[in-house]
Amino acid sequence: CNLRCTWCDTPHTSWRPQGTQRYVGEIMAQTQQWQDVEHAVISGGEPMLQPDLDELVDALRDRGHFVTIESAGTLFSESVRPDFFSLSPKLAHARPDEESAQRLHDRNNDYAPLHQFVAASSDLQVKFVVQGEQDLLQIEQLIEQYQLPREEIYLMPEGIDDVKLRNQLLDEYSIEVGRGLGEFAGKIIRVGLMGESCVPANVFALLNALEKILPEHGFEVANGVAAAAASAQLVKHPSPLFTG
Repeated sequence: CNLRCTWCDTPHTSWRPQGTQRYVGEIMAQTQQWQDVEHAVISGGEPMLQPDLDELVDALRDRGHFVTIESAGTLFSESVRPDFFSLSPKLAHARPDEESAQRLHDRNNDYAPLHQFVAASSDLQVKFVVQGEQDLLQIEQLIEQYQLPREEIYLMPEGIDDVKLRNQLLDEYSIEVGRGLGEFAGKIIRVGLMGESCVPANVFALLNALEKILPEHGFEVANGVAAAAASAQLVKHPSPLFTG
C-alpha cells in the first residue's frame, strides 16, 4: 500500500508487506475451481499499485465475474476497467504518528485522482471511515471539490466497543458476528454474510439491528437509510443468491 493509516486493519499489505508474487495466468489457473462465483473483489493494500491489474481485471471479467476494486482513490489508470469501484479516501485522522510514516502517507494521500474515477466510472461508491462529527466538514469539502456522487456516499464509524456491540447483537437480536483476531482484536468485527447465508433476510436483519443499536453507542443513524441502500444495490446488481 502507498499509505500508512494509523488504524490500518491489513498491515500485512502495507506496514509489513507479506505474501507470494503470482502472475495473472497463475492466479486465473488457481481460481479456476471458482469460475462460477459471480462476484470477485480485488482489495489490498492498494490494488491500483499492481502493474498487471488491468490484465487481471480483464481476465476475470472475460471469465464472467462481476469485478469490484477496493481502492483509496489515490491512483488512477485508464486501462483498469472493473465493473465497480469501491473507493475509500482517507481523512486527516488516518495520518500515522510515526514521522517517517507521516512523510510517506502525506506524499501519497492525493485526492486529485478522485476526479478521474468519477469521470470514468459509471458505477462506484465512496466510503469514509469517520471518528466523529469533526470529520463531516472534510467529507463535505471532498464531495464538493471532486463532485462525488452524494447518493453513493457511505460513512463507516470508528471507535465502537466491539465486545458490547457483539454481545448486544447476540443477546437482543440473536445475530452473532466475529471478533477481530490478534492485532485486530477490538478494532474490527467480522460479519459472516457469505455463501448461502448471504440472503436478503440476513442482510436486512443485520442492518436493521445495527440501525437500532448504533445510536446507543454514540452514532446517530437515519432510519431506513441502510436498508434502502442495500435494496438499491440488490436491484442494481441482482445475484442468483438473492432470488427466490
